[in-house]
Amino acid sequence: QAGADKGTLLFFKPVLTGDEPSDVLQYRATNPEFPQQSTADQFYDEPQWESYRRLGEHSARNAFRFLEDQPRGPGANPVDTLFHKAVQHWQAGLDARDDASDPTVLSDRVARFETEFRQEAPAWLRAELFPELGIAPTGNPSPRNPEDELTALLLMMGLVEILEDTWRLARLDSLWSHPTNQGWMAWMHRWSATPTFRHWWPVLKSFGSYGFGKFVQTRLGVTYNPEDDRSGSPHPATPAQPGLRIRRFQPDRDAGGLITRRWHQQFGSPFNAQDRLAFVYELLPSAAPGQPDPAPIQVALARVNPVPAAGTAGDSGPSFHWDAPDLFIPPALEGGGFIGRFLRAVIAELGRIDPGATLHVTLTESAGLQPGRVRTDAASRARRVQQIELYKSQGFTLVHPPASGGPDQLKRRPAPAK
Repeated sequence: QAGADKGTLLFFKPVLTGDEPSDVLQYRATNPEFPQQSTADQFYDEPQWESYRRLGEHSARNAFRFLEDQPRGPGANPVDTLFHKAVQHWQAGLDARDDASDPTVLSDRVARFETEFRQEAPAWLRAELFPELGIAPTGNPSPRNPEDELTALLLMMGLVEILEDTWRLARLDSLWSHPTNQGWMAWMHRWSATPTFRHWWPVLKSFGSYGFGKFVQTRLGVTYNPEDDRSGSPHPATPAQPGLRIRRFQPDRDAGGLITRRWHQQFGSPFNAQDRLAFVYELLPSAAPGQPDPAPIQVALARVNPVPAAGTAGDSGPSFHWDAPDLFIPPALEGGGFIGRFLRAVIAELGRIDPGATLHVTLTESAGLQPGRVRTDAASRARRVQQIELYKSQGFTLVHPPASGGPDQLKRRPAPAK
């Protein structure tokens, strides 16, 4: 069925890019047709066989390098995770914009941005960028006013667009250590080291591509705190790393909060958690030097329907059910990398509530359709495939092919008792 579960084929074409092991390049020097030699001769000698094997190993290591820093949650399916991340990492890009393909135009954009920065940036932000000047405020700094904070955020949004174009144009994923890119890397490190950039990075990440976000994390060192984001854990933010935390929804505290207002705006009705388990996912920003810890920022919301054993067909014990839109992240934050972590945090919380429960999710549409129907345009089908890949990477399986026009359903059984 179009738009349901879909296989992913990883196709490796043997080519040389210049960074292969020396023995592979040496074999190419004496065999110019390598690695596109005719298959008419099936009897490879040992050097030929070993050269193809080494080239395949080199290609696979480069293609799957993103797995080196990929966390594995309990119950996650490593095979589905590999293909899910490969689709994200190696997604075909859109054609480059004309203004991003000319180095002189990019340099002009940087110069204009730096002029705007000198004119508009608050004094404390300029001090963060050039700590060598020793102009950082001393003593007990006064609280920053909201207007300056907004100015700083808007400047950071413009900066992220220039940083991503620089990353793409200079091919920094593979050439970050090249001598001609040392200046660009030093420039990017200076900006990414500022407390303001790190404070807002979880939000700024939503404005960039997946590949650029991974580059900022791995090469510029702007990451979340690796501590568990479990309910009730200590404040996991550090001066250099923001943190994330899941907790139970509290109506008196959260009913008028940012995330519930976004829910109302998205779905046209207030968030209703009656007779359900509800969770709030919070970003814990890193504090600027000399400033108090900032208030948590609500970035996601979930509601889950607990079902007793007697009310769950096909399950031997209790279960938790939800529709895909019930795990809610505002569209403006969808590119921030929150959804995978949020899903893992919800799974962990439900496992603490009832380790023997089965989890069910139905991939219903968010709004605008009759119940039980799904959109069939190409973009909606692709979105459902992405949702299925996400849930399968966390140990869910498709229950059965849906009825014609009906939504897909996935299930995650409890881990067997040890």
